[in-house]
Amino acid sequence: MSMSRSLETARNRGSHSSSRTAMPWRDNSGEFFRKALGSAMVAAPRQTSRYYRMHTDAGVHASSGSTRPASDKPCDCGQRQSREVAYVVGADPLLQRVLLDVKGFISPEVVCLGSVREFAQYVRNDDASCLLIDLCAHHDSDFDHQCQMATEGAPPVVFVYRHSDVSAAIRALKSGAVELLTAPVNPLHLAEAMLTAIALDRRQRQQRLLLSELSQRFELLTPREREVLPLVVKGLLNKQAAGVLGISETTLQIHRSHVLHKMQADSVADLVRMAVALEIPVWADSEQHQAGVPSMEQVAFLRSRWS
Repeated sequence: MSMSRSLETARNRGSHSSSRTAMPWRDNSGEFFRKALGSAMVAAPRQTSRYYRMHTDAGVHASSGSTRPASDKPCDCGQRQSREVAYVVGADPLLQRVLLDVKGFISPEVVCLGSVREFAQYVRNDDASCLLIDLCAHHDSDFDHQCQMATEGAPPVVFVYRHSDVSAAIRALKSGAVELLTAPVNPLHLAEAMLTAIALDRRQRQQRLLLSELSQRFELLTPREREVLPLVVKGLLNKQAAGVLGISETTLQIHRSHVLHKMQADSVADLVRMAVALEIPVWADSEQHQAGVPSMEQVAFLRSRWS
């Protein structure tokens, strides 16, 4: 009798204990901690310490802006790592030796090409780059074509020339060259010019990307909203802008709100900067702002002051 009672007591304790310990992490620990602590706190699959060290180094280099990969392991982020390229056209043996010295302490990859035509046919990636043209190995007849190419879709250009031709230097600068170097080239000056040109190209790429995004936002505006935008940028009050368009003040406030929302402008000041970047003409009253002609009131005022 006592044996059966003890067995029943043990069975009851076991069932009671199991009911108390039936917590969610017993069945699915990963899902529970993922919801409680967030996905960042869940342990990653077991890997070697070497892999984690390489992965950490890669993250540090990526955040610091370095263009050199931290390890041989390919990036698993699904995006191609950006690089910097310096295209060199027609380098003579002296300039090639200088480039070998420069490549030791700068990160851009150097691609040597034989002529301007070869550069035009070369398939380039969408990377920040610069173009270095050695005029010492070319005849004067090629100079105009090289200067023209500098302003037609090519990256920032650095010219290297041997002859002290002032007119050629002026024409090269007018064509958009960022730097003129005389041969023999100082390696430090060459590296500085290449890095400056690449930084300029990167900045221009960012500006073109921003301008493209602003243009896409501007395309979302209705014809009426495009009429409201110059009035808002001009600084007219709602009542004044409504009078110009012949609509009610409430309707104009609605259009103005839509303009700020679609252009993703936090304030009117942001909208002004966007309009300047898009080169949107500022509204002007044709009756008060004629083409540089002073009004009769202004003429009378000046005469009264100086008579």
